[in-house]
Amino acid sequence: MPVYKLIYFDARGRGEMIRLAFAAAGVKYEDCRVTGEEFKELKASGIVPFDQLPILDVDGKILAKSATICKYVARETGFAPTESFEVAKADMIVDGLDDLMDKLVKYYREKNEETKQKLFKEFYENHLPHALGIFEKLLKSRGGKYFADNKLTYADIIFFSYIEMFENLNKGPSASPILDNYPALKDLTSTVSSNPGIKKWLSERPDTTF
Repeated sequence: MPVYKLIYFDARGRGEMIRLAFAAAGVKYEDCRVTGEEFKELKASGIVPFDQLPILDVDGKILAKSATICKYVARETGFAPTESFEVAKADMIVDGLDDLMDKLVKYYREKNEETKQKLFKEFYENHLPHALGIFEKLLKSRGGKYFADNKLTYADIIFFSYIEMFENLNKGPSASPILDNYPALKDLTSTVSSNPGIKKWLSERPDTTF
């Protein structure tokens, strides 16, 4: 078994899908959480592709990009489809989630506070409901339980991770659970969180703000 070391910040963010994948499989890894200053040192060392975290050290070899790492862990541990069309179905979900996340990134990068709030509102009132409607329809068309291969795969784990992120960001007094109108997706998140390894991780993981 390789020695795994996940390097990310002391946050859930884009690193959490990888932690969830390890948890689902019950595979041990080092969860290395770095500060901003330590990240600068890592970048200066030249071992961080794209100058971004997370990265995964696998016996001294480095992988970057959160979804790529999550897919790799899933393939190594039995949580990826095996047939090529099922792989494509899973990847289709991940790509759709990445497109959705790109819209939220605009909110993070905006400096003008008024524009920032407009982008936030547009995401939660327009972009997110539209995307969730598509995911709900896709999930139902595939049997209603999993996104691909009739089993838990990285597509379901990554979806769960993003939904957690979107829920955590939208905690205003008028906020409501974002999956209330999407019963199949709501059931999917319950299925993911019921995986024994993931359930254990959710109960024990560090309590971070993001």
